[in-house]
Amino acid sequence: MKYSILAAFAESIPYIPGLRKLTGSVTSAILMARLEYHFETIRSPCFYKFLEPPETGHRDYRHGDSWTEELAFSKEEFRTAFDKIGTRYTSKTQYDKAKSIGSEFGDKFYCSCYDRRSGLTSYYRNHKKVNALSSTFKKGVA
Repeated sequence: MKYSILAAFAESIPYIPGLRKLTGSVTSAILMARLEYHFETIRSPCFYKFLEPPETGHRDYRHGDSWTEELAFSKEEFRTAFDKIGTRYTSKTQYDKAKSIGSEFGDKFYCSCYDRRSGLTSYYRNHKKVNALSSTFKKGVA
């Protein structure tokens, strides 16, 4: 039996060249498209995701659902890509402090916050900035 080549693309991730111009890299453009996919499907102000499979296991981890597994990026590639489009917080305290003064995103599209107690990294979307970007794509500017 011969299978269609399209079956290999069942889990494909789009690459949008216009995002490459805005983010500064192909990996950042791919990551941004994937973040938007997750925000659209989850329809929540934030979601958590593991960077890579936890070494000691975690009750909230699902096999195949870390960034490194989903995107086939290394940890370093993911962090470099995210840093171009997002602000990372290594503690909930840092995030809460920045949020209290309304600067959790800085000038970026997203931010992430690692909660040491739960062992989870949550991702947040700068709706105002991303929505403004979306309107430039609709106009054909980007």
